[in-house]
Amino acid sequence: MTATSAIVLETDKFPTAEFVPMKIEGLPKMIPFTGQAGVQITGNLTVHGVTKEVTFQGIVTFNRNGTIAGRAKSTFTFATFGLNKPTIARLMSVDDKITLELVYRLKRS
Repeated sequence: MTATSAIVLETDKFPTAEFVPMKIEGLPKMIPFTGQAGVQITGNLTVHGVTKEVTFQGIVTFNRNGTIAGRAKSTFTFATFGLNKPTIARLMSVDDKITLELVYRLKRS
């Protein structure tokens, strides 16, 4: 993490982000033992002390060894969570788009 991002995110005060999934769409009714599916995972994301509902979109892979793994992305602006977009005079420009990626791995029980 750079000094600029530490200032924007105030990582001393807000060291973590938290995502609480509430709804998953796109999974088949019967979870297969192999294959892939497109998924949308919707839930509450807390960043910088602000909680908003966000949806992550991605792919889930079902493996014969009983694991379920996937990646999903969501994109939002700095303002969504009350963050100030970083600026350093005319030297640096920052896109007003943040992309967050979830990487997960589950084991069937």
